[in-house]
Amino acid sequence: MSGLLQPDSPAGRLLVDLVSGQSIALEAAGDEPSVAVGRFRFSAAALRWGNARLIAAAADVSGTVLIDEVGPLELAGGGLRDGVDAMLARSGGETLLVVRETLVEDARRTLGLRQARLIGVAEWPHAAQAGMAIP
Repeated sequence: MSGLLQPDSPAGRLLVDLVSGQSIALEAAGDEPSVAVGRFRFSAAALRWGNARLIAAAADVSGTVLIDEVGPLELAGGGLRDGVDAMLARSGGETLLVVRETLVEDARRTLGLRQARLIGVAEWPHAAQAGMAIP
């Protein structure tokens, strides 16, 4: 399994590459270039880093890819959208998108998804652990 997770850490939210285990701070610090979404400021460098990893992973059409999370920024065409689009355009494999329950219909419409399986927030940690066990 490849993809990205966005866990919270004591230092703030991170982007974690599931293949390498490498991570980068997702939340912008100081006056670094950033993208604002509501009360959040996301590091422009972290978003480029995440997109590059997703686009590289899209070359493996047979694998399962998890993208945590597709939110308002991606639905508006920013954030990790380039990587999401690369994943959805591949001809094989499975792409799992983590989307807030309130955005599922918007994600279906905006991303052209014909179907989606919803995993509730309460079930998400267990589902992520089960998903990571997939060979």
